[in-house]
Amino acid sequence: MHGYGTNIEGPWSAVMQAIHDCHAAVHAKGAPRIATDIRIGTRTDKETVPGMGNEGKVKRVEDILAQDKA
Repeated sequence: MHGYGTNIEGPWSAVMQAIHDCHAAVHAKGAPRIATDIRIGTRTDKETVPGMGNEGKVKRVEDILAQDKA
């Protein structure tokens, strides 16, 4: 469960490095061309601990589903 597709959370530089590394790995396997669509969301209104942003969203959905079963 995730917001957009494959989510990567963390500091800007680490996220960009991860994307770069993914491209490099696929090119190393022989792919001559790769297209990546990136959707970036940032926020300044609250602190989100890296790696924990989606956990709260999943918990919220699980709680709603549990209420529906009750």
